[in-house]
Amino acid sequence: MGTARHGVLGGFFMLRGGMGMQAQQAEPTKKLLLTVNEAAQMLSLSRPFFYRLMQRGEIASLKLGGSRRIQLTELQAFVARQVSTQKGY
Repeated sequence: MGTARHGVLGGFFMLRGGMGMQAQQAEPTKKLLLTVNEAAQMLSLSRPFFYRLMQRGEIASLKLGGSRRIQLTELQAFVARQVSTQKGY
């Protein structure tokens, strides 16, 4: 049996050992930065609507090279702001 090696590939956690490979869904809350698609999916929003929220400054994002990323803590803060402003409904 070989030594197990670990790596993250495309949102899946891969385990490699002497018996082949197994894929398990990685916990999304373990990621610090999310793609726009991942962030939109986490909030159950469409990608175009999520971009509008970023353009309006309601959700902050980072530009890394040619990629846009959203911090997990930013999503959590956005949800908290939405909950606090809508408590009376």
